[in-house]
Amino acid sequence: MAKGRGSKKSSQSLSQQQSLKSLCAALGRLVERQAYSQALKKLEQIQKAYPGAELPATVPSLGELWYRLGQDYWSKHQIKLAERAWVEAIAHRYFAAYYDLAKFYLNQDRLSEAQTLLQGAFADGTLPQELGGCYGKILFLAGDLDSLKTLVQESPERLEVHQRHWIQGILALHAGEHGEAAACFAQVTKPVSPSDDPDLWLAYVADKQNNHDEVRSRLGLSAKGDRSGAASPNSALDQFTIDYVRRNSLDLPPHLASHRGSLKTDPGKFKLRLALDHAESQDYLAAARNLYVLSRKSLPVSEDFAALEASLLQLGAEAAWQEDDCEEAELLWERYLQVYGFDPQVAVKLAETQKFLDHWGHFRQTLATIRQWLSLEAKTNPQHWIPQRYQEVLGETWYREFDSYLKSGTIEQRAAIRALETLEELLPGHPLALAARGFYHLTHGLEAEGLALVEQSLEQIQGHDRYYWIYYTLRSYFTTKKQQDKLLDLQQRFGKTYDDVPPVETSLTLPPWQQAFLHPTLLGFCETVREAIADLKPQQAQLNASADTVALYGCQCFGDALGDDLENEIKPKDAKATFELPVLAKTCDAFLKKTAPEFRGVALQVICLGLYRFVKRKKGLADLTKVYWQQLEQLAQTQPPLQVPYWVVRVMRTSKLSQLQKDLLAYLSRQPDPSLALAQLQLEVRLFGVTDLLRPLLEIAFKRDSHTPQLPLALATTFDSSSDDYVAYQTESFELARRIQDQAALAACRQEDAIADRVAHHHRMLRWNSNRRGRYGPLFLRGLLENDLDLDRLNDLMPRLLNLFESDFPDDF
Repeated sequence: MAKGRGSKKSSQSLSQQQSLKSLCAALGRLVERQAYSQALKKLEQIQKAYPGAELPATVPSLGELWYRLGQDYWSKHQIKLAERAWVEAIAHRYFAAYYDLAKFYLNQDRLSEAQTLLQGAFADGTLPQELGGCYGKILFLAGDLDSLKTLVQESPERLEVHQRHWIQGILALHAGEHGEAAACFAQVTKPVSPSDDPDLWLAYVADKQNNHDEVRSRLGLSAKGDRSGAASPNSALDQFTIDYVRRNSLDLPPHLASHRGSLKTDPGKFKLRLALDHAESQDYLAAARNLYVLSRKSLPVSEDFAALEASLLQLGAEAAWQEDDCEEAELLWERYLQVYGFDPQVAVKLAETQKFLDHWGHFRQTLATIRQWLSLEAKTNPQHWIPQRYQEVLGETWYREFDSYLKSGTIEQRAAIRALETLEELLPGHPLALAARGFYHLTHGLEAEGLALVEQSLEQIQGHDRYYWIYYTLRSYFTTKKQQDKLLDLQQRFGKTYDDVPPVETSLTLPPWQQAFLHPTLLGFCETVREAIADLKPQQAQLNASADTVALYGCQCFGDALGDDLENEIKPKDAKATFELPVLAKTCDAFLKKTAPEFRGVALQVICLGLYRFVKRKKGLADLTKVYWQQLEQLAQTQPPLQVPYWVVRVMRTSKLSQLQKDLLAYLSRQPDPSLALAQLQLEVRLFGVTDLLRPLLEIAFKRDSHTPQLPLALATTFDSSSDDYVAYQTESFELARRIQDQAALAACRQEDAIADRVAHHHRMLRWNSNRRGRYGPLFLRGLLENDLDLDRLNDLMPRLLNLFESDFPDDF
């Protein structure tokens, strides 16, 4: 009987082994087919059915399957799913995924998250040693040179030898010690990260030293250098090689030519393929740039390519316009018209670009071309051009021509008078004719007559913004003349139509330097500071006249570091700009040197806030910020009035509450009313940007103390002012303050209303300027501008055109 039971158990065990083997084989087939989602489910099924069973070595782990799934998602451009998959891979202890996830964060411009990821992995010991170089690179990109030095000095055993040499080389390179850097890089015999190439760093240092023989040897550009044995070109090294070739007007290197067939004998095809690659990745400006420099003879002759080029020239010009690269937009529009003939849509956009650049002669020529087209179009298609419409359209071109003389200060020219008189003949009593004559009077000192005509024009068109430029020309006139009362009256009467509602002025009692920080853009900040300094009375204009004056001059450091021509240095919609850090440091140091000791704290606060708000991240920024931050920190320890400025800066520059919570709670515990002190700190922080860092502490405080109106008001400011949460908390704060008649809280509510209104006004003006830049000039052709480019057709063309070059450009390009 026992023997029978033993035989039955043996039979069951054999059956289970066969079933497990069958499931593992099915799993293997799923992996071969790259069906990783199904493979994950299959592996989870196996582990659930056979807990503790020893699986064959060929069966991947859950972590590896998640990792492969992430790579599969990434190849299909499903980036969110790829990120989640790599996070799961790490959670299942497949630590090779750290590299892919960190690289993903870098591609998404999320440097701080990449740094946090690898820093945490290095700290808890889960970062594989072969990825130590990746961690070093992230620290370098983040400008955290102190951590990089500490890494190589205190944890050398955690790094491989070639990684240590690379870090020492990069530190020497940053210090300007090119010889030392070259010596270190020469000892790097293996890639520091999976996609690295040791030759890249040696070539880079040699380029910095102007050692062109060494650069060409490393890049395979000389008889001594030969990289033809490389299995596939490295993308980073390839990019550096192409850049070097372009800068020095050299031929393509042999190893690139061998990979690309006829590229060596036909460099035009190389640039053409670059254009196609950029187009495929939807970088239309780069694509158009590559096409622009090519000879017409080197371009393919086909309907498909003509359609592609026409689309790319337009899309590239649009992209250049949106990026404020107006000169390039003008070149691309002109090229389109030269190659493909007159197109009213393109002509209108070219005219607006020329107007923006003050290229008045070219602008008038384009208007004349448009008028010729209109005349022919009206004769060819009279059913679309009834006399009234034709005269209005033609009249607008003459208004724009008259306006060009007005803007260029040449209103006395005979051609300007002719444009005005032609407009009045075509459209007597029309808003455009009234406005033009009104502006003509204004330029001749007849203000009463001129304003009457322009305002009559605005009254006729009130309710729609077809002729928006009339309103903004008059607005500019009042601003230039500093006629604030008339400007306010204009905004109140007509501004709503043009989204130009005046901000609340009476209740905003902030000093000018704090008002400047309410601007969402660097240009707005700099212009506000410049105007505020110009308006200072003589006794106030001395640097050390007051803390507010010192702060104002501290803000000016950022404009001074960019130079006098701010409008050309900064794009109007940019929140930050790339500064030359040595110049900025020199400017700030010179300012601090002149600042009286009693005002040094506010000076340092302004510099630290400006560095955080307006300077784009680059190498060296962290070190520069640290210099001023440490000075402010030291002063705050001995000067109690600087505690709040110190905490404002610290909150703004901190990304995680845990990094300051302990110190902040200790500081608050020393205040008479910790909850109120916390709320007041957040209301100070609010002046310099929106951050939700303190929201958890504020929520806890409000639950504990629901009778302090400043707490819900402070909570509101941790949300965007357009959100429902902001409105709800702000309303709750006001109702509570009114109910208990807390005058200080009511004043804080009024102040927040004024701040929110001012910020909203700045954003409205920014949107209006962006929209104005986005809708091209003479609106008489608005109907012709409604048909967007057919991007679907463009996407259909790409595979066919890429196939034309398949023999010359393999997939690894």
